[in-house]
Amino acid sequence: MKAKAISSIIIGFLILLNANTLSPVKATNELGLESAIETALSNSKEVKLYDDKITYAKQRYDLAYAKSASAMAKGWDDDTELISNKKEELLYPLQRKNQIDQLIWEKQNIAESLELDITKAYYEILNKNTLITLREKAVKRLQNELEIKKKQVKSGTDVQSTVTSLQISINQEQQKVNGLIRDRDVLKIKLNGMLGLDLNSVITLKKVDIPVNNIDNINIEKIAEEQIVKSHDIIKAKKDLEEARLEYDIVKKYSYKPDTNGIEEVEDRVLDAEYALEEMGKDLNVKILSDFNSLMNLRDDIEINRLEYEKTEKLAEVASVKHKLGQITLVDYEKVKASEDEAKIALEIAKLDFLIAYENFNRIV
Repeated sequence: MKAKAISSIIIGFLILLNANTLSPVKATNELGLESAIETALSNSKEVKLYDDKITYAKQRYDLAYAKSASAMAKGWDDDTELISNKKEELLYPLQRKNQIDQLIWEKQNIAESLELDITKAYYEILNKNTLITLREKAVKRLQNELEIKKKQVKSGTDVQSTVTSLQISINQEQQKVNGLIRDRDVLKIKLNGMLGLDLNSVITLKKVDIPVNNIDNINIEKIAEEQIVKSHDIIKAKKDLEEARLEYDIVKKYSYKPDTNGIEEVEDRVLDAEYALEEMGKDLNVKILSDFNSLMNLRDDIEINRLEYEKTEKLAEVASVKHKLGQITLVDYEKVKASEDEAKIALEIAKLDFLIAYENFNRIV
């Protein structure tokens, strides 16, 4: 009996240890952004799927490369078979190699997209928490004002319609709070899903200010010029063109008769690939310049809202002093504080909009 009891304790300990090992998010009180990204990437089934795809693609390349060495030794009875052998020797290994490169990029792109989605959800939840707190303060201020107005109505210094109007305002403000809470809860469910956790898991995010990255030193013309060379879409378009031209050269060179073996279709593929490459360069340049212009506008919005918030903050400090000296009523003071909170809300929203645009811009450069 004693041995069974000891065994049960050991098994229970191992289960607990294993649970803590597999659930790094639950092991801490707060979840930081970097930990959230690491957890999401390690639990992503899509990222793991691409690992398998890349493994199989490499096997297919090895097979195509091995076949290419003996492709011309098979012999041929006509130009169709000759062209097929030449494609097996030269074209198919290149295509398999390019497929590997494409899958590697797709995996990286999925990982970066997941990282961006986690970052957006993380800061959106923090932003919603801030807005909820500020809106709840607005409800509390209105409730305080309502109590004062009720007393004034009872004493005959105010009218009932004022009380009714305030009650409506409180309901409207509370609806805003409820809406923000619902939006935040939906974001939490989405974040749990991306983290690979149970959708109803309760996690606490580490509080951090929304960063505002400096963009003053960005040389957008240089970036646009570099991306024409470095962009994956451009690189892929060049590889597509290389494949099309190689296929065209093979068909053109080894056809016994002109205009046979699908040469027209191959010519069209070359033209399409050349056109796609040219247009892609133009589109990328326009997108980079346009996105950067939007980013600067969002940065300006932050500065405008920051100045407005600083102004209302100073007015609130003055109002606080006046209220303590009895120069203004509590209701008047609360109205000034409400303006300060509204300015704070506008600033936080502007910072979040800029952050999302900045992260999206970073992905293309």
